[in-house]
Amino acid sequence: MSVKLSLIIPMYNVENYIAECINSIQSQITDEIEVIIIDDGSIDNSRQILDEILFKLPKNKSKQFKVFSQKNQGQSAARNFGITQAKGDYIAFVDSDDILNERYFQKTISVLKTDEPDILRISFQRFLNIPNEIVESESFLSYDGLKPINDNLLIEMFNQGNWYIFLYIFKKSLIINERFQEGVYFEDAILVPKLLLNAKNIYFLNKVLYLYRTNFEGSLRNISAKNLQKLDKSYKNIISIYRDNLKHHPVYGIGLISFSLLYFNFLRQHHGLSQALNQYKFFLTYKNMINPQIVKSRGEKLYLKYGLLFIYLYDLKKILLK
Repeated sequence: MSVKLSLIIPMYNVENYIAECINSIQSQITDEIEVIIIDDGSIDNSRQILDEILFKLPKNKSKQFKVFSQKNQGQSAARNFGITQAKGDYIAFVDSDDILNERYFQKTISVLKTDEPDILRISFQRFLNIPNEIVESESFLSYDGLKPINDNLLIEMFNQGNWYIFLYIFKKSLIINERFQEGVYFEDAILVPKLLLNAKNIYFLNKVLYLYRTNFEGSLRNISAKNLQKLDKSYKNIISIYRDNLKHHPVYGIGLISFSLLYFNFLRQHHGLSQALNQYKFFLTYKNMINPQIVKSRGEKLYLKYGLLFIYLYDLKKILLK
């Protein structure tokens, strides 16, 4: 039987979570699924735990797993290697500390076979340490089923801004020549919009099929000097990419406001008001390129219209509400 779906999983130091992730997959795997796991230089017991799980599986299940090792290069490099190894008609991504709903393959494979969309989008829930500790459920989009990608759909998706790679399953032909940018954060928010704009259609499967672990020790929460430097670089990088893309696709203006505001607050908190004001001056150089009519978020609308006054009043409101 040919492979319908390739599931790519980067793995790095997740000894406390990898068993839960793999068991949520092996319990429902079929011959139409291949799982590509890339050990990105783990220095804990992740690989040993993984090998023990796979060794105990029946052969008809274990043969669907392919495990590779590489020196630590980061999640993007691991994902990029996985793309080169994928044999499936479609490619999806899973984080090694997350869990698949027990109907993930049943529901997604059915759509992929019947409708053959360029992209399939599912929904997710956040949880803490165990799956029933739900922190937040995603708000569904107003779309359901197979939809052509048009301006109205793009505007809604860019306003929602959920670019988590695990929400999407891509036709292999759409993603095979693309790569995640390495060495930066927000790589999903760089690649997914590009793939969306290159696709002809997308299927919205508004069912919670993915459980996303909220990790309070995650890299974006790390405030080491090295990580703050990488965050600074990453904000500059994505703002530059979105600003360049804005010339060709107006919807990038929506995300540009969001990342510009996030970067302003990041600089104000970690580098002082002076650097934050310099970033705001830079925002003013491209502000007029953004179409305010397509921006739906109230906060982003107000920032676009009133700038620093909005930030001042917002801060004042937080102080008064304490």
